[in-house]
Amino acid sequence: MPIEVTLRNDGAEVSGSVQLPEALSSPKPKEGVGPFPLVYLYFVPVGDLGREVRRAMVLQNGTFDETQIAPGTYRILLFDHLMTELGAANSELMRKYETKGIVVELSASQKLRLSSPLALVSEP
Repeated sequence: MPIEVTLRNDGAEVSGSVQLPEALSSPKPKEGVGPFPLVYLYFVPVGDLGREVRRAMVLQNGTFDETQIAPGTYRILLFDHLMTELGAANSELMRKYETKGIVVELSASQKLRLSSPLALVSEP
C-alpha cells in the first residue's frame, strides 16, 4: 500500500509581542534590569489530532517571530510554566482553554503580524 508524503517549504510566519503582568516583568528593587522572564508560547492545532503542538521562543525584548508553520488553524497560548500535555488528543485539558489565547487561521506563505500583545493564560 503506498504512503503519501507531502514536503512543504511554504509555511506561514507569525510574529508579535507578549504582555506580562507587572509582577513578572518589573525588576525587584536593587536588582537592576534583569533578563526577560522565561515564558512558553504554544501553537496548538485546533481540531487536528494528527498535528503536534509547536512551542516557540520569546526573545529577551518580549517579541517572537515563528516561521515555517504548517497551514491550518491554531490556538496561540502563552504560559509562565511548561505545558507538556497540550494538544487535541487531550480534549479534556483543551476544553479549559477554549476561551483563552487567540485563534489564527494560517495559509501557505502567509506572514501574520499580531496587532495586540499576547497575555499570559490564567489557569481555569
